[in-house]
Amino acid sequence: MRNIIKAIVKEILSDKTYKVESKDGTVLIATLSSKASRYLSYDIYVGEEIAIEVSPYDETRGRIDPRFWKRPPLSS
Repeated sequence: MRNIIKAIVKEILSDKTYKVESKDGTVLIATLSSKASRYLSYDIYVGEEIAIEVSPYDETRGRIDPRFWKRPPLSS
């Protein structure tokens, strides 16, 4: 079973690694999944709310996957 939480980006650590904070105050290191890094045509910014799939083995790590994260459409 997948453990998916909503979190807010607090810091950009590298190109595809982010420090995020969940709603209960837990700080996690989130990486962009390989599918997301290939097909994501926009950037993730500090302060943005995203959905993270938390690892069952290490509760302080997770991955950002576009299947769980729906961004509102851009206004034209």
